[in-house]
Amino acid sequence: MKKSNLSMLKKALAIGAVAFSTFAINAHVSEAAFEEFPIGDEQESAENHFKVALVYFQPVTMEPAGMSLPADQADIHIETDIHATEGNECGFGVGEWIPNLTVHYKFTKRETGESIEGVFMPMSADDGPHYGANVKMLGAGTYDCDFSIDSPARQNYLLHTDKETG
Repeated sequence: MKKSNLSMLKKALAIGAVAFSTFAINAHVSEAAFEEFPIGDEQESAENHFKVALVYFQPVTMEPAGMSLPADQADIHIETDIHATEGNECGFGVGEWIPNLTVHYKFTKRETGESIEGVFMPMSADDGPHYGANVKMLGAGTYDCDFSIDSPARQNYLLHTDKETG
């Protein structure tokens, strides 16, 4: 990797804001059967070489307890998958999950203009690592969803830039 890759990491992964389409929920997602509901279409940044998908489903129990909203207090679990695509020069292979991101979310209820904001936590499930959160919504309705992603450089993530290992 060239020395310029550190600035490329900052640029490539410091996404200003990625907005997904609206989604509608009932007051509480059924716990009877697991089913993911996509929020908008998967989006790919050809310039920055990653793709982002967002889904929601019933609240989930996570360990260790106390680090997130318990499933019995939440309406839904929302998660985003962020993976590298072809041409990524930041050390991630095609399809690999990109770690050390800070993902901020904001859901605005169209009917009232009220919003909920927070930060997705890194976590893992049987389908692999992702960012997500159990969320208590503002009741049934249609929500606009916006989120922004901070570069791993903000968490002091380093890239090798020497000739031998970079």
